[in-house]
Amino acid sequence: MKTNNEKINYEIAKNRVVRLKKFYSNLIVFMVVLLLFYCIKFLKYELVDWSQIRVNLIFVIWGLILLIQAVKLFLFNSNWEGKKMNELTNKYNNP
Repeated sequence: MKTNNEKINYEIAKNRVVRLKKFYSNLIVFMVVLLLFYCIKFLKYELVDWSQIRVNLIFVIWGLILLIQAVKLFLFNSNWEGKKMNELTNKYNNP
């Protein structure tokens, strides 16, 4: 039988894997849509002048959202959450 700490650690790990999966799938969709957008533009105008390409606002906003997700996911590690949860559960379980 699993202890409370093992269950908590499992849930934290499961949550992190779900968040990683969402982030990578969003990143892939972003890259595919961006690539398709510029490929269609290239096929339509047959020449791409990189100095004249304007970035659409939607891609900037989408990119910023992905950047924020990446910072939250990779820079702010969830170890402190697990430590704090263990500390609080131990505190309430052992008065």
